[in-house]
Amino acid sequence: MKYILKGIIGFIILDLYFKLVPVQLGNPYLQFITTLLFFPLAYLVSKWVGLGGLKGLGILFHQGWKKNFSLSFIIGFSFWMLMFGIQFFTGDLVYDGAKGLGEILMPVLEVFVGYFVGSLINDIVVIKLSLFL
Repeated sequence: MKYILKGIIGFIILDLYFKLVPVQLGNPYLQFITTLLFFPLAYLVSKWVGLGGLKGLGILFHQGWKKNFSLSFIIGFSFWMLMFGIQFFTGDLVYDGAKGLGEILMPVLEVFVGYFVGSLINDIVVIKLSLFL
């Protein structure tokens, strides 16, 4: 019973941190920093819960992780391209022109890093901690 209670409390702590702290900040750099601070917090909470740190949450680099990562990225990218392709051909998405590399580099980097880190955190909170319960 003690472990279940700790698991529930740990889930609530991490979920509330992820859902509330970065969202309350208006500065995108502070949002990014507080999002990255999730990982030390997750380490501490998972140690307290009894999962043994980030490895217990499934964050480890095993043999074949690059292949798994690449395959999942290609699948995800394909579905996003399919969605945008459908929107483009139905007229919901309109192409107005292209911006220069200097204008798009930082937003594209923010999107890639932001979606990757956000997805990883969501997997930790929803999948890994709920398996502990």
